[in-house]
Amino acid sequence: VPQVEAEFPGGNQALIRFFRRHVTDKMEANPAFGKAYRAAVRFEVNPQGEVSNAHISESSGITVLDGIILSAIRQLPAWKPAE
Repeated sequence: VPQVEAEFPGGNQALIRFFRRHVTDKMEANPAFGKAYRAAVRFEVNPQGEVSNAHISESSGITVLDGIILSAIRQLPAWKPAE
């Protein structure tokens, strides 16, 4: 168990902004989504700070949305790795 968790550059608020830009904005641009959805994603941050092994652990129920989420995860910049 790490003593210090991995950290997104800029902290949690920066991570929220990243997902708004890469997921929420795409959803809002597509009227087919029309309501709030929930999905859970799991991924690892390796010792170099790279995101790996990303997968949807709880689907939103919309395949296209799950794809948008995974695409955003794959675009995450390097994190400060756990210690």
